[in-house]
Amino acid sequence: MLQTPRAESAIGQIVPAHPGCLIFIGSRLVFSDWILRVASEETGDMPVHRMEKPDPARLRELTGREGLRVAFIDESFVDELLVRLDASDRAFSKLRWVLAYRTPASARRIFALRESRPSVRSLFFLPMNAPIDSWVPMLKLILAGDFFVTGDLACDLCTADPREASALRDAGAEDGPALTPRERQVLALVAEGKRNKCIAFALEVSEHTVKLHLHNAIAKIGVRNRTEAAAWYLTSGVASHG
Repeated sequence: MLQTPRAESAIGQIVPAHPGCLIFIGSRLVFSDWILRVASEETGDMPVHRMEKPDPARLRELTGREGLRVAFIDESFVDELLVRLDASDRAFSKLRWVLAYRTPASARRIFALRESRPSVRSLFFLPMNAPIDSWVPMLKLILAGDFFVTGDLACDLCTADPREASALRDAGAEDGPALTPRERQVLALVAEGKRNKCIAFALEVSEHTVKLHLHNAIAKIGVRNRTEAAAWYLTSGVASHG
């Protein structure tokens, strides 16, 4: 008798127990083709879709036709997400919602609602600016159905005085975008005019890894493409600080 494949541990590849699909709700700048491809690979090549903005009719269609399992939604649609969570629509009763955020402050605001709004307790959180070495394992945990809390969400819980935590965050914001050392390396090589393949060779990583580092850096510094990222790197003073 054939057995339905079961999901493996979050350490390995996630194989869906039943046929289904994933969807990313947001622009291509937030959810690049590379991100969609990684998600597909981590689910055993499960179909992955993207829509520019929430469309309940389309979501219901995917739920009924393809068994939509997980929906990643950009933080810009957080108000619509809260309405959807509170609605308790039976069509989405088995759908796992994930808030994909870039600004921790906005995610903390929603995370803080877990006590007062039971519907928010089912929401997962995925930081889109995390380094690739952390981001992929977090994606795997979510796909496996494991809830976790990142440091940027829990910092207020670990600080005796919330006003002190707020002051620390405000002080850190003045230092500019929190680029990782690897993201700085990638930006430096992009600023030299090197292509992703050459950057991957120089840093001894895969070309896909370079693309994700660049995607994260672009999101953090608020530009639209690699050309603007290179210009930002050369004029921001980051280069002179190493």
